[in-house]
Amino acid sequence: VHDYKNTVELAIALTRKGYTKIHWDEILKKTNINCHPSETLTFKEILDQNMLKYLDFCSEIGERAFREFQIGENLENIEKKWKDIIFSTLQHKTT
Repeated sequence: VHDYKNTVELAIALTRKGYTKIHWDEILKKTNINCHPSETLTFKEILDQNMLKYLDFCSEIGERAFREFQIGENLENIEKKWKDIIFSTLQHKTT
């Protein structure tokens, strides 16, 4: 049961929204396991390379990637909302 729980946690950590090449490169550098998404890479291959040993690290990277993704989405929403707002200004009198 413990192994299953960790396996699920790893799957969640590696599939969070927001991963970029930078995040995958960080994982590769720390673990020496290339898990950059590809058409041929399987989760079993990742597990066979003992990635569970790095579960905590992968969880941290996944959380950070997701937070960065959320920040990016929030900034885009703010830009969209403010894009069409026009400010009127008045000349300030100096005395």
